[in-house]
Amino acid sequence: MTTLAPDRAATPPVARLRPSDLAGLASIGLRTNFAANFSLGVTLTLIAVACVGKILGATWGARLGGMDARSSWAVGFAMNARGAMEIILGVLALRAGLIGDRMFVALVVMALFTSLISGPAIQAVLGRKALVGNA
Repeated sequence: MTTLAPDRAATPPVARLRPSDLAGLASIGLRTNFAANFSLGVTLTLIAVACVGKILGATWGARLGGMDARSSWAVGFAMNARGAMEIILGVLALRAGLIGDRMFVALVVMALFTSLISGPAIQAVLGRKALVGNA
């Protein structure tokens, strides 16, 4: 009886991740000196590009899907808050040497910032009464 081994070249890199590969995610950020590697210019540029891309892209998609303007903007702001995924991808990129510490710090700050502004932005777009009335 022959056993077929999976073709490593045909397996996507994400499928080859093992839990031990992800174990270092929590500790790699602790090795980064956030104060020494913080760059206001890089961080503000990254926040602007990320917010414009995510908010406008999701808003446009919601409009194309038939939602009204206010609800579409709410979807755009809700989709802007994907901080956990951005941090995970940032850690993986840092580990792989694709980005440096300065960009990693900017990614973490951007992820936290976009997550924090989403709630107030959605409330501003929909109005506080609309949110309380639908709860």
